[in-house]
Amino acid sequence: MKKAILAVSFGTTHTDTLKKAIAATERDIFAAFPDHEPHRAFTSRMIISALNKRGIHIPSEEEAFAALKDYDEVIAVPTHIINGFEYEKVLAAARQCGSIVKISRPLISLSADYDAFIKAMEPVFSEKDTQYVLMGHGSGHFADSMYAAMDYRLKASGLANVHVATVEGYPPFEMVAKRIKNTRKAVLMPMMLVAGDHAKNDMRLSWKPKLESLGIKTECIMKGLGEYHEIRKIYVEHAKEAVQD
Repeated sequence: MKKAILAVSFGTTHTDTLKKAIAATERDIFAAFPDHEPHRAFTSRMIISALNKRGIHIPSEEEAFAALKDYDEVIAVPTHIINGFEYEKVLAAARQCGSIVKISRPLISLSADYDAFIKAMEPVFSEKDTQYVLMGHGSGHFADSMYAAMDYRLKASGLANVHVATVEGYPPFEMVAKRIKNTRKAVLMPMMLVAGDHAKNDMRLSWKPKLESLGIKTECIMKGLGEYHEIRKIYVEHAKEAVQD
């Protein structure tokens, strides 16, 4: 039998976080299915185009599934954070392969995923007198509600000093900044697979100075979620569950 495993990410043009986050996540996923031929795809056409100009070709999800349609089994593992537009691209493209494809859910989808995420990340929030702000991307998709739900679940789990803000969705950064304006120290972290454009520009060059202007000593952790072993384990578990189901 010809069997393949396809890791599908939004993508990044930053080679440092590509290696540290995306490649590391793919490595763990592929290692869990050693009898499957490994493949990679990105869903961002802008990133694919930018990489092509550098002589680097990463197939889109449509191209990847087209190349795998004659296989006997394909396991698709999207590394997206939510069930948003990018995840829906994977579902749509997979239709050309029919029933041979099994697709795992993104990082945060079911209720249990919130608990798994919090358990994986809780050791990072070690300083009780520090306010931690997780920078999510945000979306016009209804799945954007995950970010507000995660903020609520963090606090319900006893992590009152951990907050979620988004670049393009809800909750907005301004709301969170107002909430923590009286704190002395804040740490900003990406709630994205990679620490790419948004982390290096929006988080470090925009959010950080805004908090510092309020008199808050602010630090940025330039580390994507894909760099955390416990987060990568969640993606692997989701893939295994997809195969079993």
